[in-house]
Amino acid sequence: MLLRREYLPIAQSFAAKAVALSPSLPLAHELLGEIELAGNHLDEAIAEFEKERARNPVEPSVYDRLGDAYTRAARYDDAQRSLQEAVLLEPNATGPYILLGKIMLKKGDPIAAVTYLQRAEHMDPANYITHSLLGQAYRGIGRVDEATREAAAAEKLQNATEPKLPAAN
Repeated sequence: MLLRREYLPIAQSFAAKAVALSPSLPLAHELLGEIELAGNHLDEAIAEFEKERARNPVEPSVYDRLGDAYTRAARYDDAQRSLQEAVLLEPNATGPYILLGKIMLKKGDPIAAVTYLQRAEHMDPANYITHSLLGQAYRGIGRVDEATREAAAAEKLQNATEPKLPAAN
């Protein structure tokens, strides 16, 4: 709850205390990793996610979050491996597919990006990030009309989710 409210130092102290009291507490290191990731402390986040992976090797969210941390650290090959493991453990989660698409764009492989992003779009057609990245991938392979369509879809979806101020009378 403290992490969601962005009280990072307080959240970290409570999570660290929980680990001190019970070192084998499931997902405690994942929580510490999330806190470090929220503070943009990438090396520390990766270390915490690695600890959780060692203790809980079949938890798909750990691989997803580890892949996110590696992506932010520009360690794309490590991120790709971790996210592929996340997909194997939980094939119905869209996050790893979106991040894999993003990585493929960063690595200059828009064809692979399209494959991952189309899968994410099929599972969650209302995600504007997927459409935005899919537009970039289509542009990268020269499919300009589809790129334009995806960019428009992304903009429409993003505008629909933004809070609106009531009109003044």
